[in-house]
Amino acid sequence: MRRSQHLASGFTLMEVLVSMALGLLVIGAGVTLFKTATNVTQTALSRSDMQQNARGALAIITRDLTQASIGIPQAGIALPTGGAGNALAACGPTQCYLTNGVYPNNLLAPVVPFDAQGANNTDAITIAYIDNTWPVTNKPVSTISPNGTSITVDTNTYDSSGNAAPAPNGKTYNDPVFGSRVGDVLMIFNTNGYAVATVTAVGANGQLTLAQGDPLNVNQPGAVAGNVRSLGYAACPAPNQAQLCPSTSAARLNVVTYFTQINPGP
Repeated sequence: MRRSQHLASGFTLMEVLVSMALGLLVIGAGVTLFKTATNVTQTALSRSDMQQNARGALAIITRDLTQASIGIPQAGIALPTGGAGNALAACGPTQCYLTNGVYPNNLLAPVVPFDAQGANNTDAITIAYIDNTWPVTNKPVSTISPNGTSITVDTNTYDSSGNAAPAPNGKTYNDPVFGSRVGDVLMIFNTNGYAVATVTAVGANGQLTLAQGDPLNVNQPGAVAGNVRSLGYAACPAPNQAQLCPSTSAARLNVVTYFTQINPGP
């Protein structure tokens, strides 16, 4: 009697295990390649963003450097001495951003560090130039308080070229967009010299307060030299007693400090 044989179809357990192992290897390799490609793409995007930011920052720095010293003395402006300490650099209305950030030799130069003024091995640079957007830039100052803690500027309206013009083209010293603000740095000058001051309050009728204790520490009425009081103003003889002698003017400055700051990672 012949016995029939039936062969079992399908895979053995060993074949299934080997197939699964090979499949997992292929999937793992695919995931690894995908992750690597994602990381490379993210790195490329981060580098591109960093390069774009660097180009933007350099463009802004270049813009300010090309305007350095416009409208201010080439040799710089002497800051207050013999008073309440040194003037401070890189300070905003609420904080200072550089440790021991002072102006070398107490001089606001067009570019700090200036030629032979301060160390060259620094990552901080300060640039100063006149701000022509202030409506009363280079216009007369009519009064200075006896201790130099306030001035009265022109209250007329001027266009962007500094010519007298009625509103709305003409702007005043306290225009909400272009006018004086707390924290503005002013250059006040006459034939006796120059002084730098910070606006601490904007009042009516052209009055700007320059009170002591400003963030830059340039408002020092008690200083021996370099303050507003040291400009040597006096009332003009008749018939111009309402003016200052010598004739005094004011301008707003852009004082910009660039520095490198390393932010720690998360």
